[in-house]
Amino acid sequence: MKSIDHTEDDHSTVVKYTKRGLVPEITTVHKFNDFQEFISKDEQLCIVKFYASWCKSCYKFGIKYKKLAMKLGDKSDKTGQIQEQGQVRFAEVEYSKNASLCKKLGIKKLPYIIIYKASVGKIAEFSCGPRRFEDKLANRVFRYIDINDDELQFEQKMEAGTSLVDDVLSQLNHAGKKTPVNQDDLEKQQYKSEEIFENS
Repeated sequence: MKSIDHTEDDHSTVVKYTKRGLVPEITTVHKFNDFQEFISKDEQLCIVKFYASWCKSCYKFGIKYKKLAMKLGDKSDKTGQIQEQGQVRFAEVEYSKNASLCKKLGIKKLPYIIIYKASVGKIAEFSCGPRRFEDKLANRVFRYIDINDDELQFEQKMEAGTSLVDDVLSQLNHAGKKTPVNQDDLEKQQYKSEEIFENS
């Protein structure tokens, strides 16, 4: 897999975040196999950003993403050779060019983030605009790199529980506006939520 597609649009942004001629190593993912290879390559924390080239929020988010990658990720030279190892690996997927991959992964909002670690699996996934970058992504990543796999698995279960609660609230809000909530579905979601926390 090649890293960082240097286009005229994003080259000026990348150059801003150089360190002794080095740039952040951000892997460009195109296929599901590339995605699987990226997240299972080693035991480093992996962050994957989903964005669209036409999206203004994605562009602003991307600038902050490159800064974070420069701080925590691998750094490469002009030839693409990694010169400094980081603590976290970064990737990105452009939605328009990879719509089938994004649909397969359930990406519906942009910008979107998925965080993985090979030994733990998917730890978290969420949409995140540029205004929430620090508290939703950066602070979380700094916390995750300082904790062990057992603690990451706990975070994973907490994230899953939060996601279920958000789904239930979304259904309740939707129900208040249009149609009644299916009681069986709510009970199933409550059971799943309880099961997650009992097993943690």
